[in-house]
Amino acid sequence: MLLDLVLAVDWVLAVYAWLAFAAMLLVWLKGFKLVNDDTHGVAFIGRYLGYLVEPVLRPIRAVLPALGGVDGSPFLLLLIVMWVRYLMALYLIPRLA
Repeated sequence: MLLDLVLAVDWVLAVYAWLAFAAMLLVWLKGFKLVNDDTHGVAFIGRYLGYLVEPVLRPIRAVLPALGGVDGSPFLLLLIVMWVRYLMALYLIPRLA
């Protein structure tokens, strides 16, 4: 029962890692001016990624300074999510299995 819950949390973190990766790519593409919000598709994707990822990115942005005009907070979020999943796989899941 507890193992199923931990595996479900791991699955949610995996999906969130992909969302953080997509947000990172979009922020960096906007930062390097390869895409802009004038395109309907970019604005649509950016809006919904913002709804999902922005509440977690806000505290990270408060601590992390901007690096040359490019926001590094999605990259740090991706690293944090990957680190939590790694710790779960290394310590928590083997003890519950």
